[in-house]
Amino acid sequence: MLGFLFATVAAFATPQLEVAPVFSDHMVLQRDQPVVLWGPAAAGAEVVVAWKGLRVSSNADDSGAWRLVMPALPANADGQTFRLHSGEQTVELNDILTGDVWICAGQSNMDSHLHAIAMQWRHGNRPNNLRFGFLMPNTPRQVLVAHRSRRRESCGR
Repeated sequence: MLGFLFATVAAFATPQLEVAPVFSDHMVLQRDQPVVLWGPAAAGAEVVVAWKGLRVSSNADDSGAWRLVMPALPANADGQTFRLHSGEQTVELNDILTGDVWICAGQSNMDSHLHAIAMQWRHGNRPNNLRFGFLMPNTPRQVLVAHRSRRRESCGR
């Protein structure tokens, strides 16, 4: 019984492979620029990312932090899947595009206009390669991590 308890505790204590909360399904990565990915994994574990025939790997440091750089990719409007592996653990990010990423900043009145445009595109006839994401100013990091389950959505799908 004691062995079962230790095995159960060890299974739950194994650090999980993750990507930083900024990465999710339906994201757009900047084209023609190297892409830096990072997150936690087991200390010293190899982390492998496979995407569109590319394979890049790195090892987590002693604290479990890993970071790797994907080479620059051309624009692509067909959603692809990122697969990250570390040991038996796998994380998939689906419907990933490469294209131009625009960051807009402004006052609070800008938020309502962008939200209205996103809703119009979401419910109208439009191309599927336009994506909107919103990040409110002064958002504490804890809130961003807690809202990780709120994934981006494609406006065209």
